[in-house]
Amino acid sequence: MNIYNNILNHYFSYKDQNWQVISHVKECEKKMASNPGIPRWGNELTTGSSYRECRNTKTGEVVRFGYEEFWNVTEVSYADEFKEIKCFYESHEPYSGWDMDCADLFRDLEWMIIDNDNYAKNTYQDLIKLSNDKGFKSFLSCVISSMKYNVSQIED
Repeated sequence: MNIYNNILNHYFSYKDQNWQVISHVKECEKKMASNPGIPRWGNELTTGSSYRECRNTKTGEVVRFGYEEFWNVTEVSYADEFKEIKCFYESHEPYSGWDMDCADLFRDLEWMIIDNDNYAKNTYQDLIKLSNDKGFKSFLSCVISSMKYNVSQIED
């Protein structure tokens, strides 16, 4: 992940912990370390270093992640699994039940976008970025609602 991308509010994994980006890029004004060879995260940033503040989703701890360290984080998203939603939206005229028909194309994959976890939020955010069409965002919300309904109807 690149520290300069528009990643505000995105979630990522780092050192077996989940984090959320909570600030735009900032520059460290106070010298916090004198050895340029030490890791560039936490309180070890040097004057002039670019960083973003990130919150640990479990502990609430806020840490500064420097530029070099942001190349070592992994954002979790399954948006690639759902790109066909946009194709479906663009290739069909709206009709009654089109959101359910689209949701049915993704049976057994629903958990990737409907779970109450960070990867589902990232997946949703990444899918929204696929189109500037406000109608697509509305359609996507309806498809997700249909997916939730489908899962609720499964009998064990």
